[in-house]
Amino acid sequence: MTKTDLIIPIWEGNNKNEIKKSLNSIFSENNLINKIILIIDGCEKFPDNLSISSSLQKKIIIIYLYKNYGPGYARNIGVLFSEAENIIFLDNGDKCSSIRIKTQIKALESNDVSYGIIKEINDQKRSFIRFASKNIKSAKRMIPYRTPFNNVTMAIKRKKFLELNGYPFLRTAEDWLFMGKVIQNNLNISFEDKILVEVAKDKSFLSRRRGINVYKDINLCINTLYKMGLINKYERFISLNLQKLFRLYLPNNFLIFIYSFFRKKVN
Repeated sequence: MTKTDLIIPIWEGNNKNEIKKSLNSIFSENNLINKIILIIDGCEKFPDNLSISSSLQKKIIIIYLYKNYGPGYARNIGVLFSEAENIIFLDNGDKCSSIRIKTQIKALESNDVSYGIIKEINDQKRSFIRFASKNIKSAKRMIPYRTPFNNVTMAIKRKKFLELNGYPFLRTAEDWLFMGKVIQNNLNISFEDKILVEVAKDKSFLSRRRGINVYKDINLCINTLYKMGLINKYERFISLNLQKLFRLYLPNNFLIFIYSFFRKKVN
């Protein structure tokens, strides 16, 4: 059977309950996972005493990065320590759906990368579906302005990930730029019309997406996409100015409205 590894980056702001929630979400598909690689991004003694099933515990490899480099860098390190043919990523605190692993392993039999749908649950326990591009044509239209795929649902052949040199060294928009490389290199993409990951959105969701440092990374991302030939000069101008407005000036209420535009409320 094709080997598949799960990679989860963790930083000091996370807690053990979040790790347990993520790990327990794959329990029903545990037999499809070869190794679970936890990248501890910037803290020395974490995690310990997770109290998870022994079948999961024996698959865990823990890698410590004693300086916080960001999630993209952490995922890159995880891939380097993997020896599997397939890589599936999960952000700490998020939950895989009960059919995610099987669905994406099947997709990677004839494709290079697989993306799907996210269900988001806010702090008021309301659920929303975050859709993404369902074909390469719509992805190319979307990429000047936002990430076309849901990064936390990504599964990819390890060989292809390495050929793309992984995520860029950015703390924000690293996934956006990586998707640009996926499109530019004509990777075969499988678009899964299924909920693959459940994400709990906390109150810090917006604050992590605002500020000058966030804008600087997004600025670099957009300019790099322009140099790659994925966006034209007009799209670049519009996108840079929209991002400056969104990340630096708009009140939170407006940002909430914009984010909700790309989501569908569910019962």
